Amino acid sequence: MDVAADYFWAVPPDALYDVGQKPQELTIGQLSECEQHVRQLLEGERPPLAYHLVWLSDLLRAVGYTVAG
Repeated sequence: MDVAADYFWAVPPDALYDVGQKPQELTIGQLSECEQHVRQLLEGERPPLAYHLVWLSDLLRAVGYTVAG
């Protein structure tokens, strides 16, 4: 599936669930980088890390928004 964008705004983890405060800082994520990390895991090139769940969730969010239109 093709997703129109590669770069996205990301909220740092310490601010993501603190909805009482407006995030002071945004970072930039890259879907192609997330995909690379997940592919390396699936192909056995990298050991599993908890952060693979974060990369996978970034990819799933992008696909979900693309499918939903």
